[in-house]
Amino acid sequence: MSIKSLYGRFPVEGEIIGRLLAGYTDLELCVTLAVVHTSKDSFDSIIKRVYKRMGEQKRIILITQLGIDGFKTLDLEAEFVEGIALFDYCRTIRNQYAHSVFWDDWGENFGFGNLEDIARQALPLKSFNTLPRKPIDVPTLQLQEDYFEHVESYFLWLVNEGRRRSNLQYTSRLKPPTLPQPRLCSA
Repeated sequence: MSIKSLYGRFPVEGEIIGRLLAGYTDLELCVTLAVVHTSKDSFDSIIKRVYKRMGEQKRIILITQLGIDGFKTLDLEAEFVEGIALFDYCRTIRNQYAHSVFWDDWGENFGFGNLEDIARQALPLKSFNTLPRKPIDVPTLQLQEDYFEHVESYFLWLVNEGRRRSNLQYTSRLKPPTLPQPRLCSA
């Protein structure tokens, strides 16, 4: 089944997954800009160093390395590390869709099969029909999207808190409350 006809049957799921996939880069940039605010390096230097790297996990490692000293100076090291962990879970959410095929059972159920999951399995995949499938529903997708927004709010707070502690102009923001990690699938 084509992705177009599948999302025609499940438009809300398709829209949210599309926003998660497209929105991940915006979130990654938000995290990178938080590092720019605490670094002695230029905007140009940091952006080019981060985006020269291929692979989201490699970029997260580099972002952490580039940002840790600046946040330590502001006594925000623990908060930065917490934020990176929150952001890394967004990467997990994003990657499960970026590397998946989607399906429905011609009924009420929409789901996906992550191709990276099967690449890690020792058992041979006999056919596409034996691909392990995970159901995903709108409430779970909405929680995942809410989590992305929460992580963005967290980093906006972190930047403003750093600016406040540096006696720079800042926007007063409260630290967002803790939000539990959403499930990766509906089952």
